[in-house]
Amino acid sequence: MGELKKIVVDDVPAEQLPEIVRRRMAGSPAEVRVTVEFDAAAPTVPRRSLRSFLGCAPGLYSSTDEVVGHIRNLRDESDR
Repeated sequence: MGELKKIVVDDVPAEQLPEIVRRRMAGSPAEVRVTVEFDAAAPTVPRRSLRSFLGCAPGLYSSTDEVVGHIRNLRDESDR
């Protein structure tokens, strides 16, 4: 685990907090202190859609037969 970074912001209007956080607060404070801690060394991996992993983006294949052929090739490669 790398170095922990900490960000503290005082006097944040409670109404700006996410609903899930507001529900867990006792009472109804007007302002709060927000503290965020995170691992500064953790790699940031860009999010990718499932579609990008499956290779089924529109227009990638021209026919169903081409898709089936590609899947068979992938399966055959993994069997070797």
